[in-house]
Amino acid sequence: MTRRKDSAEFRDEVLQACRQSGAFVAAIALRSGLNAHVAHRWLSQDGRTHDGGGGNRGTVTGNSDTEFLPLQLPQPTVATPSPEIGVEVRRGASQ
Repeated sequence: MTRRKDSAEFRDEVLQACRQSGAFVAAIALRSGLNAHVAHRWLSQDGRTHDGGGGNRGTVTGNSDTEFLPLQLPQPTVATPSPEIGVEVRRGASQ
């Protein structure tokens, strides 16, 4: 059995499709006749993407328009314990 060699153009097309927003790497690989592990390996070797989880990959960018926003959360309310706990035990028909 010989190892399959794909052209650089084919590889670039697959990588470009995988980098699209909302793209599922496994679905693109299947459509392209590849194993999903091969497409993921190509993305890892390319080094310009990171795994966002869920099988999707996002492009790493140096510029980010988002900034840290601190949030004020309300203080949790502590329930005051009741002073007395009562347990009623009954046996059989007696009261």
